[in-house]
Amino acid sequence: MAHQSDAPHVQLAGCTVDLDQLRRVLAGEANPETLTPESVAAAYGRLSRRTDPLRELRAEAAADVERARKSMANIVHAMGHQSIAEHAVFNIDFGHVSRLAVELIEMHRLASYTERSQRYVKFKADYLAPPEVQLAGLADEFVALYRAMFAAYDELHQVLRPQFLARGGDPAQMTKGRVTELENLAKEDARYVIGLATQTSVGATFNGRELELLIRRLLSHPAWEAQHLGRVLKDQVQPLAPSLVKYCDPCDFFETLRPIAAEAAGEYGEAEKPPRHPARVDYFAASAHPDEHVIAALLFQGGLGSFAHCLQIAQHLRPEEKKLIYLELLRGREIHDNVSRHFELPQFTFGLTVSASLYAQLKRHRLSTQIVTDYDPDLGLTVPPSVRRAKREKSLRAVAKQAEALYEKILTLTRDPFIASYALTNAHRRRVLVVMNLREVYHFAKERMAQFAQWDIRETAGEMAARVREAAPITAQLLLGKDVYPQERHKLLKMFGLPE
Repeated sequence: MAHQSDAPHVQLAGCTVDLDQLRRVLAGEANPETLTPESVAAAYGRLSRRTDPLRELRAEAAADVERARKSMANIVHAMGHQSIAEHAVFNIDFGHVSRLAVELIEMHRLASYTERSQRYVKFKADYLAPPEVQLAGLADEFVALYRAMFAAYDELHQVLRPQFLARGGDPAQMTKGRVTELENLAKEDARYVIGLATQTSVGATFNGRELELLIRRLLSHPAWEAQHLGRVLKDQVQPLAPSLVKYCDPCDFFETLRPIAAEAAGEYGEAEKPPRHPARVDYFAASAHPDEHVIAALLFQGGLGSFAHCLQIAQHLRPEEKKLIYLELLRGREIHDNVSRHFELPQFTFGLTVSASLYAQLKRHRLSTQIVTDYDPDLGLTVPPSVRRAKREKSLRAVAKQAEALYEKILTLTRDPFIASYALTNAHRRRVLVVMNLREVYHFAKERMAQFAQWDIRETAGEMAARVREAAPITAQLLLGKDVYPQERHKLLKMFGLPE
């Protein structure tokens, strides 16, 4: 039975400390209060203006923490050398956090995350009942909705599990790993019916500079859950590293975009009515001459002159010559190796419409630029093919209809699309504008076009790669999943007589 779980919580799990100072503390030779991530950062901050050995700079900073903090405040904030704060690293436990709030945390690209995945774990019926919904007098309806969601989730999982296990043939012949793999497919498709208030856990690693921004963003957000996470995190981290996590006060520029957009729409035209069946990729743009830019970057690095000159050479090369250069850039790189930085010059912009389940994976590609809209029930639902085959689509749509009705009530009373989105399911959609350079597209394709990738993002990645191959037919021809990439690369190299 679905039930409201504990409030979201945050726990500082670890941080950078000076190892020499830690040894002194353990030996009883130093005060434990001198163990702060500021001392290492302060030592590195002094390095650019001092000739002392690094170990002595670290010992100096650890011996006088207050002086180190004053030094850090001057270097990082007064002088503007904010990269010094990146030498301090913090490990953070986020527990009982809603999937909606996880999106706020994981939008920070200079951080690392590991999340309890709804693809691999059968989730318990834990969810956050936002105080804003309770204040709006809709608590009972919210509870009823989540009970319906998790009842449908359990039923879908029970129906889909044997459907997927049947793919493996004789159960007696399947390995334990294969059984787990097939069972996970049932979990990842059943999850489309549960909501964005469903709680999960995240282990995160932030440097001091990015952590300060995270706290500031959370405290600036209108949602209670975000503010709660921000307050608790600030209370734990700021006393430990006050010179690094200093400017955390809320600011309003994070939340001013909607009024600006509404004003512009009022003057120049109304907002577009969403199509009920939007395309996965409804916009695509490529920078000019992507193939030639990759090749020109190689020529430039090879010392053939200015980039403008190298681009002229690249544009006059025959297609076969361009292909040879492209393959030379790939030769010797194993499946775990990224393509070279030459591929970072071309850029591609995609307008996507994605389910919440797909976005949960897309947001992990942090080196791309992603600009998102609010979830919008008018964009329709993404229904897993397995759910249709099991003839349970009506069940999913019935829960989604109940969710959309409550969404409208919450939106009317709170006038906040974020709060209303707690009522929506993983099947509901949003629009995302994504910008990737060609190197990132290669990484994205390897991971998300592979046969073992989740079907929803695999289909979108396939459409994105097809658009890029049209724009860059030479340097993008091996945009493939990692399961087939090695064989196809081998074929191309062999065709041109090149060794691996």
